[in-house]
Amino acid sequence: MDSVMGVVLPRECSSYCLDCNYKYNNNDYLQPLTSRRPLLAVPFGGRYRMIDFALSNLVNAGAVNVGVLAQRERSQALLDHLRQERDWQLAHRRDGLFVLLSRHFGRGCGGSVRALAEQRSYFERSRQRNVIIADGNIVGSFNLGEVLRRHLAVGADVTLLYQDGPGGERLTGLPGLEVAADGRVTGLTAADGKGKPFLGVLVMSRGLLLDLLAANGRRLDLVRDLIGGRLAQMNVYGCGHQGYAARVASIADFYRRNLDLLDRGVWTELFGTARKIWTRTECDPPVRYLAGAQVANALLAEGCVIAGQIEGSVLYRGARVEKGARVKNSVLLPGVVVGREAEVEFAVLDKEAAVRPGSAVRGCPDRPAVVAKGMVV
Repeated sequence: MDSVMGVVLPRECSSYCLDCNYKYNNNDYLQPLTSRRPLLAVPFGGRYRMIDFALSNLVNAGAVNVGVLAQRERSQALLDHLRQERDWQLAHRRDGLFVLLSRHFGRGCGGSVRALAEQRSYFERSRQRNVIIADGNIVGSFNLGEVLRRHLAVGADVTLLYQDGPGGERLTGLPGLEVAADGRVTGLTAADGKGKPFLGVLVMSRGLLLDLLAANGRRLDLVRDLIGGRLAQMNVYGCGHQGYAARVASIADFYRRNLDLLDRGVWTELFGTARKIWTRTECDPPVRYLAGAQVANALLAEGCVIAGQIEGSVLYRGARVEKGARVKNSVLLPGVVVGREAEVEFAVLDKEAAVRPGSAVRGCPDRPAVVAKGMVV
C-alpha cells in the first residue's frame, strides 16, 4: 500500500505535547536512561528499542516512506540503531527511512506543529496521499492498516486511535477523547480525565497536514490546538484498540512495562502475532547457562551468560550474572555484569553497568533502584 507514509514523533515533541506542563516536555522522569540517548533509542524488552514499536506499526500498515523526528543533540544512539533500513523493510530506491533532525524539543519546544512545520519540504516532496503520525513512547502492536481502511471508508478528515477497554492504569498522563456512538470525536479531555485514552496515533491526508502546518503558531500542539479546535469544522473519527498498550514516561513506567513482558499473554500479543515488531539485526550467540544457574519466570535475550539465580527479571543482550549472584524482579540492560555473590532486587541497571562481587543493589516495587550507564557499584 504505497498510498501511506509514516512519521514517528519523539515524546519530547509528541502529538499531545502539553506545553504548559513541564513534566511532559522533557526527559527528567526518565533520567538517567535518557541522559545520553533520546527516549526513542532507550532499549526495551530485552532486544528492542522504544522506536521499534511505532516504526514497526507503520511498516506493517504498508508505509514505505517513514520520517523519524529526532533532536539535533544526543541522537547518536538512535542514528546507530536505524543505520540499516533493511532491518525495518524500508530499503527502497525512492522512499525509505529518513531521520529528520529538529531543534524543537524539550521545554518551550513550540509543540508538535513547529517540529513538523520545520520538515515541510519533506512532506511536500513525498508522493504518498495519506500520512500516519505515531508517538514513539507508546508500547503496543497496533493494526494501523485497519485504522487506515476505516479512515478511508468513512471519509474522515482525521482519525485518532484510542484505547477501548481496560488498561487505563498503563496509560497515565495521556489526554482523552470523547467519542460518540457513530465513532465521531466530539471533544478532547485533559490528561487522566474521563475520555478514552488517546494512543498518540492519527491519520489524515498529506494535503490536510500541510494545510494545518501552514496555520503554525508559537507553541501549538497538533491534536489539542489544531485538530481539537476544529472538531466542528472537520470530520474527526476515533478508532478503538482493545489490546495491550502502555505509555513509557518515567523510570517506574519503564520498569513495570518491562516486567509486563513476563506475562505470556502480553508477550504473545506484542511479539507473537503476524504483525512483527522489527528491530536492528544482531548476531549474538544463544544464552549460556553455566553450572549453578537457576532461572524462573525470566526473559533472557541472546548473548546472556548465567551462572547465578534469576527470578522475575528481564535481561537484555549480553548481560552476565556470575556464580552465586541473585537477580530478582529487576531489569538489566545490555552488557550489565552482576559479580559473584552480589544481589540485585527491584532495580534497573543501564547498559554496561556493573555490580561488584558481594555488593547489593535494592529498590522497592514502586521506586526501583537505578544504576546509570557504565557505573560500577
